Amino acid sequence: MTFKKLIGMAALALCANTSAMAGGFEGVPTDWKLESYGTNGVVVWFAGTPCSNGQLNLPPTATVTDHNRFYATVMAAKLASAKMFVYYDDAKNCAIISYGMR
Repeated sequence: MTFKKLIGMAALALCANTSAMAGGFEGVPTDWKLESYGTNGVVVWFAGTPCSNGQLNLPPTATVTDHNRFYATVMAAKLASAKMFVYYDDAKNCAIISYGMR
């Protein structure tokens, strides 16, 4: 087996494994319900994900600063009617992996 084939097979396996566990979407968050649970963090409801009630949340390792930044980004996108993109791990209770505003 050549080195190029080996690298290609490894990349294909990595992509297949990642796509099975991760979800993602892009949209304007106007219909999202954004809730802050104090020290337990921020949760988004009705985001259109296959998770329970369209739920998305930050992982347990997220800091208060991470939660504040996410809340501010969602609010800015809501006010500006701007699109956000969100990638989440649907195998781990829909924990957000990455997000941003377009």
